[in-house]
Amino acid sequence: MIEEAIDNGSRHAIACDDVGIDVKTFKRWKMDLEDKRKGPITTPANKLTEEEVNEIIRVSTSAEYVDLPPTQIVPSLADKGIYIASESSFYKELKKKKLLEHRGKSKKKTHTDRPLWWRQDRTKFIVGT
Repeated sequence: MIEEAIDNGSRHAIACDDVGIDVKTFKRWKMDLEDKRKGPITTPANKLTEEEVNEIIRVSTSAEYVDLPPTQIVPSLADKGIYIASESSFYKELKKKKLLEHRGKSKKKTHTDRPLWWRQDRTKFIVGT
């Protein structure tokens, strides 16, 4: 796309700016098409271990906490003097395992259309006729 614009008479800088990349990046890509990014060399120091992840899942699915969201599980554990991970880590791990869909004994909220008569009456009420 950039080369096509340059062939049609556009300058490198304008063509690259339209696409949203720097001219140096475009020239580097032209010289070598291989992706040189290596990614992180080490794992983050604060990454949860497999044991911690398993503990989060075990606690969250226990009978005592199965109906509670992480915003209630973590403070409850803290009251007992137990710290496993932060609320956000609980949310992240429960979401990965698809355990966060609906936590509780109640059924999921289902969307139902209002009956036609209700919509008509409400419209009359709002319009004032």
